[in-house]
Amino acid sequence: MFGYPQYPQQYPQYPQYPQPDYLDQLNRLKQQQAPPQQMQQQTNPDERIWVQGQGAAEAYLVAPNSFVRLWDSQAPVFYEKRADQTGRPFLEVFEYKRKGTDSPTAELSQSSQPINYEKRLRKANGDVKKEGIE
Repeated sequence: MFGYPQYPQQYPQYPQYPQPDYLDQLNRLKQQQAPPQQMQQQTNPDERIWVQGQGAAEAYLVAPNSFVRLWDSQAPVFYEKRADQTGRPFLEVFEYKRKGTDSPTAELSQSSQPINYEKRLRKANGDVKKEGIE
């Protein structure tokens, strides 16, 4: 045109790539067609929250107006942590041990002699004979 000869196109033809909006649509379609992936959560069979020491119990975060019981994995202790309306935490420490006098095995652990249950049964029934049975 206007005095310039027509030259063939000097640059090679490159393939046309999809525009970004097409890529977005393609990604959305792939996500819709893909089966949902199930997340595997570790579940604790006894549903207790175990911590390692009082420092870990103090560091455990509690939501306002909530309560959590934390079990110590290093000592026979459990913690009850509460938070008030403002989110201020309160920590109480409890020891768990066997009650000495109220347990049925306390008598066995305190005496080294075996217990004669026959004597005890006779005493309870009032059939105590004067054969030296106390």
